Amino acid sequence: MIFVLCLALAAAQYSSTYSSDQALVVTKNAELYTFPGVHNGKKTGLLSGGTPVKVLDEQSGYVLVSSRDQEGWTPGKNIRKLLNR
Repeated sequence: MIFVLCLALAAAQYSSTYSSDQALVVTKNAELYTFPGVHNGKKTGLLSGGTPVKVLDEQSGYVLVSSRDQEGWTPGKNIRKLLNR
């Protein structure tokens, strides 16, 4: 019974309505850094609110994102993952 439950939960995880790699910036200006954490790297740029980004990695509450012309780490609270279509 537990095995069947585990299989059902694994299937539900893979059919999630959220895309794991597509997101939008939800703050006015999301600062980008060279490493996760404000004190671990230098500031490399800003992304405006509403900018679509691709999520490349996540560590310690920070997300590595890539837009058309920028890439860097930003706090996870600055983005929201998109629903799959």
